[in-house]
Amino acid sequence: LDSNRGIDHGAWCVLKLMYPETKIPVITMSIDIALPLEKQYEIGKIIGQLKDEEILILCSGGIVHNLGTVDLGSEDIDEWALNFQEWIKLRVDNWNHEEIFHYKNKAPQWELAVPREEHFIPFIIAMGTGDKKRKGKYLAEKIQYKNLSLDLIEFE
Repeated sequence: LDSNRGIDHGAWCVLKLMYPETKIPVITMSIDIALPLEKQYEIGKIIGQLKDEEILILCSGGIVHNLGTVDLGSEDIDEWALNFQEWIKLRVDNWNHEEIFHYKNKAPQWELAVPREEHFIPFIIAMGTGDKKRKGKYLAEKIQYKNLSLDLIEFE
């Protein structure tokens, strides 16, 4: 642990909106993008045990995250982004995590939606934290700047 290191922007951006005036203890974790998605899910299952201690587990990233294709001035939504987002949501609703692990063989236009997995992996870890109850509740669904997903999912 390095107490002199600042909070990663992925955690800071979310926490600043959730708790603008509050200082809360935060431990940020790095992900190992070399691990297969099945292992990321298993990490989530282990971390998920902290919920019993009333510890908030926040995984920030993006289900659809392709900064090379966003359009900051647009209110339109790319159909490929919506198709991928809906494909994931259906599998969360039915807790079909195995199919999500193999999204590269099954999901529509995954190459555009997930050109690199470092923003997708936190979603897999978060889903793993909910393995005990296997229920994902969408609190917010949004696509911004044509194809940047801003979903908020609670895994009980």
